[in-house]
Amino acid sequence: MFKLFRKYQAIIVVVGISLLMVAFLLGDTLQGFMVSTPDDVVIGTINGRDVTLEDQRVAQSELRILYNISPIFSAVTGPPNDDESVMRWLMLGYAAEQLNIQVSQTELQAAMASFGIGETELATLAQKLKTKRASITATMSRWLARERVITLLLGRAHLDIELDPSPGLRRMKAQVQAYISQRELQQAINRGDMAAAEPLYRQFGMSMAIASGSQRVSRPLVEQVVSDQQAEVQASLVLLRPGPLGINPEPSEQLINELFETYKDTPAGEGEPYGFGYRFLDRVRIESITIPFDAVLAKATVDESDALAYYEANKDSFRPRDAEGQPDPAQEPLGYREIRSDIRSFLKRQQALERVETIGRDAIATLEAELRAIPRKEGYYVFPEDFAPMTLRQAADAINQKHGIEPTVRLATPGFVDVRDLEYDPVLGNAIIPTSRNERIGIAQYVGSTRELNPALDNPLLTRYLQTGIPGNLMVDPSGSVIIFRVVEAQPARVPDSVDEVRDAVTADARQLAGYNALVELQQAWADRAQNEPLSDIAAEAAVTEIDSGPFSRRTRDRSGLSAVPTLPGIGQDADFVDALFAKARQLHDQSDIETFQPGERIVVRPIPGALSLALARIDSYTPLNRNRFEMMLQDMTLPALVSESLITGDEPQPLELKVLMKAVGYQPAEGEPLADELETETTTEPPADNESA
Repeated sequence: MFKLFRKYQAIIVVVGISLLMVAFLLGDTLQGFMVSTPDDVVIGTINGRDVTLEDQRVAQSELRILYNISPIFSAVTGPPNDDESVMRWLMLGYAAEQLNIQVSQTELQAAMASFGIGETELATLAQKLKTKRASITATMSRWLARERVITLLLGRAHLDIELDPSPGLRRMKAQVQAYISQRELQQAINRGDMAAAEPLYRQFGMSMAIASGSQRVSRPLVEQVVSDQQAEVQASLVLLRPGPLGINPEPSEQLINELFETYKDTPAGEGEPYGFGYRFLDRVRIESITIPFDAVLAKATVDESDALAYYEANKDSFRPRDAEGQPDPAQEPLGYREIRSDIRSFLKRQQALERVETIGRDAIATLEAELRAIPRKEGYYVFPEDFAPMTLRQAADAINQKHGIEPTVRLATPGFVDVRDLEYDPVLGNAIIPTSRNERIGIAQYVGSTRELNPALDNPLLTRYLQTGIPGNLMVDPSGSVIIFRVVEAQPARVPDSVDEVRDAVTADARQLAGYNALVELQQAWADRAQNEPLSDIAAEAAVTEIDSGPFSRRTRDRSGLSAVPTLPGIGQDADFVDALFAKARQLHDQSDIETFQPGERIVVRPIPGALSLALARIDSYTPLNRNRFEMMLQDMTLPALVSESLITGDEPQPLELKVLMKAVGYQPAEGEPLADELETETTTEPPADNESA
């Protein structure tokens, strides 16, 4: 959670500015949640003023209220039971007091109105929360004061008129996009789909960053950000790998053990920087029956009388369409004979959709028939040791005999598949569970709730009681076919017991790493060759292909619209390599056009840890940022978010980190409290000056 908070702090804050202005309308209702314990237990001091356990408990209650309104708040504030979240909120409150930030009645009324809270809505909210209307408005005022602290700490402002010729229009569009993203994000969180929630959260934050403002920045910084997105390099690449070059050192047992200890709790492909990982993920063996929609559709029939009746009942919808694609009431409906074929095709498809679902549910009932005598405990079946379920082949034969449709049966293979890889399964990967709500429950998410995988207690799919040996819920793929699957065996994620359990994988990785390290030691020798020989000759000798990178910018956009390192062929994403290419290109361009330099003068050689290779690159062209591209980029709605993101790094303290806030307000933890030793050795800084009138 807080890695995400740290990296995207500037964006998260503006999400909070939007969300929490609603959430913090809950002030005095906190009293009902507070536990009666001594209120004079001192946990720290601020300029001689005691900070007590009661203060901390009130802050925790506020965060708990936010979470109860919607889980989305935990993405902004952190979980209510997290000490760091609670203390951060406390420090923001003390900072507001120290700065003597006041909120005018006009500001308060404008804030209430912006969220559609008039007298009627205020009374309704007060009744719902069992509190006074004055308490709600006071809580809104307190949040506005905290908002000012956040604004000051991050130095936020809207881009000035010179750089933002239409700020009103831009912010209006961003607010609309933020609303859409927030709604989709809430839906993703409700269905427990955190993989979908993260990019939606970032997109929502980006839109709110535009709507709420960005850091006060200089024009050169904006130009740098735009240049990163618009200037382009094109290069020829040769990737040298140790194996084809005959560099195959045998890894030592020490290296094997070091790799195992380093990456034993990391899934394969995720260990930095090489992608190593040996943790076993949730794994299953799975089998399935598919009721093919096309086979059901081929047997669908429609009586002429039914088609004609449908036409008569829906005649108005068959009028010619107007310019907006709607039935034109000024024109007569098309005749039955003109659209007879379309109506019959539609009715056949509807009939087939209903029948294929009926067959699917009948298949589930067939498989569940033998389960009726099995006892349940806490919703799950308790199978006897000798229980042998009906085979899917037997179920398929029963379906064929009853419905005249032959299902496709796929039996489980001996090997296991990672649950996360099920989304790429050719049969089940695109199937979803049809629900009455606007949800998309896919196979990986659903199978992840299997009891034997020990899913988290807050998994929203636990109520479906999936376990091994029983048919899962009916699923439908994009073609309309119905699929019933069964988890045959499940193994929960775990760390290998010892290196011997994954020795083959670790040894293979160690061999690659030893070869890579030996190759990197020869980097200068390869650089000398690349400066004096054509890359094509080196590629031929190394038995590899010279790759044309195509034009690429220093930074591109990810699917949520924020800055990302471009993906290069054969290399993937490597920020150091891309930055080195652009640094070289700009250095040469400052002297003359790239094309005027000899090929050997345009060489960049860098190790690529993620690909365990050494990259030889020749810069073939460089297209710098020009005035037209710069002016066009200034109209891009995402520019403020890109500028904000460029100011946030993961390596230096950020204004909203807990320790930074504690120092800013002069907080001294009591002896034995968390962070006490760390803060004692660091100097205290003053809170920022409030240069704006309240």
